[in-house]
Amino acid sequence: MLELTKGALLFDCDGTITDEKFLPEMVSRTIQDVVEGHGCIYDREMFDDIFKQNKGGGFDKYYLGYLNAVDRLDILSDISLEAFSELAIAKYTQTVDAVVRGEDVGVSFKVNQDAINIIRWANEQDPHIPVAIVTNANPNILAANLRMAGIGIRGETPGAVKVDLVVHRDMYGENAALRKPHSFPYEEACNLLGVSPENSAGFEDSEVGHRSMARAGIGLRVHVCEKDPTEPVMFVKDGEHFGPDIVAPYGKLTPDFIQEAIAELNNTGNVVNLSDFNIFPSSVDEQPAPEEHLRNEHG
Repeated sequence: MLELTKGALLFDCDGTITDEKFLPEMVSRTIQDVVEGHGCIYDREMFDDIFKQNKGGGFDKYYLGYLNAVDRLDILSDISLEAFSELAIAKYTQTVDAVVRGEDVGVSFKVNQDAINIIRWANEQDPHIPVAIVTNANPNILAANLRMAGIGIRGETPGAVKVDLVVHRDMYGENAALRKPHSFPYEEACNLLGVSPENSAGFEDSEVGHRSMARAGIGLRVHVCEKDPTEPVMFVKDGEHFGPDIVAPYGKLTPDFIQEAIAELNNTGNVVNLSDFNIFPSSVDEQPAPEEHLRNEHG
């Protein structure tokens, strides 16, 4: 039985709290500035392909993927990879901070207000329900995105709503294999919060994130997306099924909806269709997904 009072709410950031269209546009602009600043031609179409292949992998996955796909020797002929990384991250955070100041940077930023409302609801409970951000993101980029979303870390940074913990890529040490889709990020979040994974609800928008949540044993796994899916959502990797338990397009994810989903999960062992959009049962063994319904999203 999932008891949220013994668990936590665990959110991915990019595409889950922030609008899923914002990150690729921002990262593309950042890489373009650095590449063209060193006299090289930028290929946006190639970047878009790289982003789709690495969705959820973190900022370095995007620019390293791009550099590996093009003639990186030309780009890096007069700048080291470390300097490229530092410059790209600096440009990204500068642009985000300009958005925070209300400047027009040519990129529209949107927050998934559903996620903010759920965090606010968790903050208002007595005692409050712990909330964590669990991400593969670079900590500087993550901090900028949280500022933009109005999210503060309890006892550390200001914000209209508060989270208790942020788990980011630098907390995984030198071992990149511990990033999502490994179970470590979500296990570490639960360990640091002192809660059990099986009593927690997680929110993700990518296959990488769902694989991480499933392997960590998160009790309720919610897939957040911009629109109603046109087909059932099921993540499968090497024959292994990773959920999600429930799908929540922007505008349909509310505290009441999550509580209803938890109640249904506890009563029946599955989450039923509560809102006229695609929801799969928790036990894929009881209802195998037809091959034509499998949607392998990169993330």
